Amino acid sequence: MGPLNRKDAVSAPPTPSRYTTQQVANIVSVDKSTLLDWVRKDRIPEPRFRDRRGWRVWTEEDIAGAIKYRDRLQPAPQRPLARQPAAEKVHT
Repeated sequence: MGPLNRKDAVSAPPTPSRYTTQQVANIVSVDKSTLLDWVRKDRIPEPRFRDRRGWRVWTEEDIAGAIKYRDRLQPAPQRPLARQPAAEKVHT
């Protein structure tokens, strides 16, 4: 199945488990334009729901997908290298 178009989206009333694009961007810790870019480039699925104005309505599942994609982009944190004990100096 291909990506959903705006006309294919199902209308959903806002509820506590529904989020705006800006709220999702804040949760995912990215700029709103970055989140929308991911959708346009099919990096994450288009949210299935729209409000009566045609704006995206995000679910917990949509947010989880955005977080998963974000986490794949970020390299694993670098751990500091363990310090090796200094070799003892031998006095001759």
